[in-house]
This record gives sequence, structure tokens and C-alpha cells, in this order.
Amino acid sequence: MDDHVRFSPEQKKITILCVIAYSVLYFMRLNISLALSGMEETFSVSPEELGIVSSVFFWLYAFGQLIFGFLGDRLPVRYMVFTGLLGSAILNLGISIAPNISWVIVLWAINGVFQSMLWSPMMKCVSKHFSGTKMVIATFCLSITQVIGYIAAWAGSYLIDNFLGWRYVFAIPSALGILFSIIWVFTFRYSSKTGPVEKKTGSSLMRQPILITFLGVIAVFSILFGLIKSSLDTWLPTMISDVGSLPESGIIITLILIPLVNFGGIMLSKSVVKKVKGDIYKTVFMVWGCALAISGAALFLFNFNSVVFVVLIAILFGFVYALTPLFTSFIPLDFAKWDCVSTVTGFVDFAIYVGAGITGIVSGLILGDSSNKNWSALSSYWLVLLAIGFVFAIGMYLWHRQLRRKINKEESEWD
Repeated sequence: MDDHVRFSPEQKKITILCVIAYSVLYFMRLNISLALSGMEETFSVSPEELGIVSSVFFWLYAFGQLIFGFLGDRLPVRYMVFTGLLGSAILNLGISIAPNISWVIVLWAINGVFQSMLWSPMMKCVSKHFSGTKMVIATFCLSITQVIGYIAAWAGSYLIDNFLGWRYVFAIPSALGILFSIIWVFTFRYSSKTGPVEKKTGSSLMRQPILITFLGVIAVFSILFGLIKSSLDTWLPTMISDVGSLPESGIIITLILIPLVNFGGIMLSKSVVKKVKGDIYKTVFMVWGCALAISGAALFLFNFNSVVFVVLIAILFGFVYALTPLFTSFIPLDFAKWDCVSTVTGFVDFAIYVGAGITGIVSGLILGDSSNKNWSALSSYWLVLLAIGFVFAIGMYLWHRQLRRKINKEESEWD
């Protein structure tokens, strides 16, 4: 690493602590997917009842992002992250001894609230203590927790469930969460040495009504992104096993490779951001356009080669993951000048999860009969959403260029 992008010791510590904290948090969130079959047998419940567990978590997590995003700009990052980690760990421990499914539903719902306390304050931390290329690197380091967390949660939970049972799938991550929350609160410190060279200054966001309008459009765009991402998240594993005509070993290998494809998408996003000199909206436009092209090619090949179709959809998933740090990190960081990064992060995440909540119902209706799923219709749904989103991406890129010029002019008049 060149001298001009070398992190100070404090910046290294902040980055490492945040990456580990969010990876541990993922372990205490994604573990439930490996425990559902054990719960079904232990509590003698139906898949529909188990579906309630995920739904309540999801909606409370979305609203928590909105609330704690706002509070993240006003409360210390150190204590918000500590509270979120410790609270999630205690709730995971409670689920490990839950006597019935009702307890699980309530505890997992509250877990959604505590889980929503981390990401927005962390983005605020990045905006305060990193700038330029360092900010880009730190942000992508945090985005990689999606890959680390998925691999650790899926592989770790699978092994724990096989050897110890589903209750330990919650108990062991809980112990890790408690341990690291203690490490966090005693080691995480702000330091003036970690701050950017140039202090971020600017007028209040509320003095920029045109910027608030732009943020509203970002929210609509984020809902659209949530519609696509969550639908792919939910149905890609099933599509691989249903459409690809792969043997069981091939399915397992493919599912393991998906997080690595996602990692490739995140690194692609990082490369494009650097190529366009930090122009986030141009990056969104370019990556989204590639996703649209791949989606169109996949749908075209659906009736000709099912294996190639599945491979293209998996690549599409990687491009969607390339967009994830742009929406959840870089677009909010664009508002650092107005000291509201945490608020905007929570707002954007809330919008994404609203889209995710809608798409679960819509995707199920599109697929139709569970014994004969209409995968071509679902692929058409993705293509239509990507086409609409591409129009948004172009419009926002052009609008943002004009917006910045106008805001700079207005602020010079205010000054």
C-alpha cells in the first residue's frame, strides 16, 4: 500500500474492530436458516409458522434501521455497537433454551431491533475518520463482512447443527457475541489522529430542499433495489437445485461458490469506483447496466440451456452484490458534508428492506404452483425491475451532476 493510502494505527484498529463486529453480528443473524429444520422437528410446527420467525425479524430490522440511523448521528458509536452486539447475543442465548416457537418468534423479532443498531453508526464512523482513498478502502473492508458473515454462518452453523444440535447454533454465536462486545467496548476509541486531513464542513441538510427531494428519489430507487436483491437472495438456491439439472454435489459446490461470486462483485464495484475517481452515481449506472444485460441474456437462454441460464443468474447475483455497498455505504457517505451519514444510511436501508418485504409476496405469486415453479416468469420480473432501475440510474447520474453545481453555488451565497 502506498504511503498516501496507508492507514494510521488507529484507523487500522477501527477498521478491524468494525469488520469483526459486523461479521459476528451476521453469525447471530444468518444462523437461523440452518436451525429451522431442527426447530420444525422439536416444536412440531409447520413451515408457515417458521416463516413468521423470519418475517417479524425482517420488519423490525427495517424500522430499526430508520430509528437507529437517526440516533446514530447523535449517540456515540462505541456504545451503540456494544448495545447491539450484546443485546443480539443475549437474545440468541435465549433462543437456545426456548421452550416453544412462540418464544423464538418474540426473541427473534427483538433481535431484529438490536441487529439494526450497528451499520448506520459504523458508516458515520467511517465518514468521520477516513477520507479520499482511505474512505473507499475502509468502506469496502466493511462490505466484505457480507461474504465473511455468510461463509462463517452457513459453514459454522451447518457443522454445529450436525455435531451438537440446533440449540447450539444459537448458543455458540451468542458466546462469541458476548465476548466480542466486551472486547469492543474496552478497545474502541475515537482519536483525533484518525480523522480526515480536511474537516468536513457544510450547511445543514435542511437548508437544501432540492437535496431532500433528491434523497426521496434515492429512497424510491433503494426500494427498487430491495425488490431485486431480496428476490434473488430468496430464490437463487432453489432455482439452482430446480432448474440447473445438477447432481447434489454440484448443487452444494455451487451454493458454496455463490458467496465468492458475491465477493467478486464487491471487488468489481471497488475497481469501478477507483476508475471513475469516486463518482458513485456513475458507478451505479455502469454496474446496473451490466446487470441488466446479463439478466436479458439469461432470460433469452432459458429455453436453450438451463445450466448456462443458472450460471448467468448466479453472475447476475454477483453484480447485484456489487451494487450493495454503493447503496448501503457510498451513497450515504455522499451526504457526509451535512453530518447526517448515519441518518441517510438508516433511511436507505429502511427503503431497501421495504422493497424486500414487498418482493417476497410478489415473487411467490409470480412463481405460482410450488410443484411447477414458473422460473421464466420470475426471471422476466427481474429483467423488468432492472430495466426500470436502469432508467433511474441514468437519471440520478445526470441529476446529481447538476445538483452539485447548484448546491455549491447556493452555499457560496449563504456564506
